[in-house]
Amino acid sequence: VSTQSTWEMVTNACGTQALINVLLNCAEVDIGPQLKGFLEFTAEMDPESRGLTIENFDSIRDTHNSFARHQNFSFEEKVATEDDDVYHFVGYVPKDGVIYELDGLQNGPIEVGTYTDDWIPAAHAAIQTRMASYQDELRFTLLALCRDPTADLRAQVAELTASGGAADFPEQQLRQVEARRAKWRAENARRRHNYIPLVVELLRFAAEKGALAAAATHAAEKTRAERDARAARKAERKAGA
Repeated sequence: VSTQSTWEMVTNACGTQALINVLLNCAEVDIGPQLKGFLEFTAEMDPESRGLTIENFDSIRDTHNSFARHQNFSFEEKVATEDDDVYHFVGYVPKDGVIYELDGLQNGPIEVGTYTDDWIPAAHAAIQTRMASYQDELRFTLLALCRDPTADLRAQVAELTASGGAADFPEQQLRQVEARRAKWRAENARRRHNYIPLVVELLRFAAEKGALAAAATHAAEKTRAERDARAARKAERKAGA
């Protein structure tokens, strides 16, 4: 079976793209009927056509948009410059003894290493090499797609309870996982909430009190200071390289 990859044809969707690229190459994972249908429908397509098809798959588009911020204003898209913070997601998967890097901005899968039994050390080396190539960047995030821990923890609790053993530890772990997920749901709800009416009312109230101009000046000065500090840090890293 060939390695599946898709080009990033949808703006600001590289995170979703990376997840899909990884999931489509995990034969041992039940990806569900929606992604199975997408995989079967696009099996003979090239990466570019597969990337275009993502936008027209309702389930993928709706899931992606469910994490988008609410926005009532339209902004013109601008090309990022070297002073802008640009983030990108890529995926790494093992397949038939070869480790592939799946990047939606590349023409296809890139072979970055080989493995015999455990693919993690070789992938680790490939990721470190890629990180080292960004000499002026220190901000990286490494995410792993893994098995849902709640199923295993519930099974452990049930087994220990049935045998009369102490299930305190797995129960505590289960509560921690569920609490963390509840926090994520709340954060996502707040992130997607439409705060524009509140902001408009606050601005109107500040204007009535004569505080809006001073607040705008303070915000502009703070933004300028942060931009200058960021530029200074970048210059220092370049000077030390």
